[in-house]
Amino acid sequence: MKNGYNPLSEEVWAEPSIGYRHLLEEEPVHFFEAFDPPFYTLSRFADVQAALLDIETYSSEWGQGPRFSPPGGMLSNPPQHTFYRGLVQQAFTPRAIAEWGERITALSEELLDQRTGTQAWDLHDDYA
Repeated sequence: MKNGYNPLSEEVWAEPSIGYRHLLEEEPVHFFEAFDPPFYTLSRFADVQAALLDIETYSSEWGQGPRFSPPGGMLSNPPQHTFYRGLVQQAFTPRAIAEWGERITALSEELLDQRTGTQAWDLHDDYA
């Protein structure tokens, strides 16, 4: 990478694996200052594990990534959270979940059947 890792660069958006490889090989602990608050990207398992276990040094207050807007919807506090929860809670009853499971299974099988005999296909574009 020309100027170090930038998760918002055109190069990384076009081919994220280039950025991930750079992080692993060149900057396993990367500090990104372009957000408020700035954040660290940890790319190696041992570093992530150590950070998760060291709650004296590291905070999860800001979540897993930069926030582009204040939390809303289901991530908000009452009364906004209560309002949004009321809008969607019927979709998450045991009966509704069971119905979704049947639909998802049928659709998954249909999509896989369409790929039978195809030597190569893209999991994201052709299936997801």
